[in-house]
Amino acid sequence: MFTILVLEDDAELNQTITYALEKEGYHVLSAYTCRDAEALLRRASLNLAILDVNLPDGDGFGFCTSTPRRPSASAGISQPRYRPSSPS
Repeated sequence: MFTILVLEDDAELNQTITYALEKEGYHVLSAYTCRDAEALLRRASLNLAILDVNLPDGDGFGFCTSTPRRPSASAGISQPRYRPSSPS
């Protein structure tokens, strides 16, 4: 099964992404900190990582460079941009 790591500290966004991916049939590992994600990677292999840029204990870029490379894995970095709603 295709396994995806979601590393996002915003609980609502993490849960939304995880739910959408699981609904499509993917196995999802969900983490809110780099430390949690590293612990998950010690127990499981993955095919793709979706990483937030700003995390409480690091960032997605640092996580990518500190994580051992795996031939079957890719990573994507995301930084959601919030757009203020237009005045009514």
